[in-house]
Amino acid sequence: MISGGRTRSRTAPTSEITICSWSIERAGRKRGIEAEADRLRDIFRAEWAHQPPQVEDALGKQMLALLIQLNAACTAVDDLAKAVQERSLSTRTPRSC
Repeated sequence: MISGGRTRSRTAPTSEITICSWSIERAGRKRGIEAEADRLRDIFRAEWAHQPPQVEDALGKQMLALLIQLNAACTAVDDLAKAVQERSLSTRTPRSC
């Protein structure tokens, strides 16, 4: 059950919704994330968007691997930015003229 009394479709596992919502949020969206995730899921689930099952399985595994890599890269950038900020704050000294 999704907030607001809606029920998730049985064709979409929770992880699919979570990945889509996470991607939308990481892209900077603040509002309407669940609705946008539902809309995108429906687009990707449309009959015309399907490939043979073996191809879809392979593409799904590739996409999951790419999302994991993207998440790792985003985490590394966040960690680096935090380290740079901490380093710059700890090395500041007043300049004398």
